[in-house]
Amino acid sequence: AQTVNSKTLTVPHPEFANRTFWARQLAEVHANLPAPPGEGGQWHKVVGVVRQLPPWAQVSAWRREHIRRVTRLLLDWLKEMDVSDDEADAWLEAAVLHDALRDAPDEELRRLARDAERDVELLHGPAVANLLEERGESTPMVRLAIRHHTVGCAEWDRTGRALYMADFLEPGRT
Repeated sequence: AQTVNSKTLTVPHPEFANRTFWARQLAEVHANLPAPPGEGGQWHKVVGVVRQLPPWAQVSAWRREHIRRVTRLLLDWLKEMDVSDDEADAWLEAAVLHDALRDAPDEELRRLARDAERDVELLHGPAVANLLEERGESTPMVRLAIRHHTVGCAEWDRTGRALYMADFLEPGRT
């Protein structure tokens, strides 16, 4: 994301989070933008924070659309539920990152997941979780949600369960 900060122009605008008409339109086209203020829940910490896939992500255009749909579904659920700002932030982080390495080469997935045995189709979650842990990023529960989003996990909190359901139920799946 680029920023501009001159005497005559500041991008993003410092009051962006309070401009619901722009936030609502951007949320429709940008997979990683939280819901506008006043549309349910406590959004003051997450509104206006544009979530993007990290530079190391390896995803196809179709996968980006899938991530966008999972994120939108979780946003819809967050609007209807009593979820804290911290939990909402975890849900959205997990949504954006869960398939960040879905289209990485098999050898890279095996290396990052540290798994030479399991079916390669199941390695993108562990690979992302391990990479995030190595970089000191994300909370343990976000990493746990991402690690097991394909197969499930008994130790999950609501973040893991929400990601699992949104990934399974996202409208683009056949």
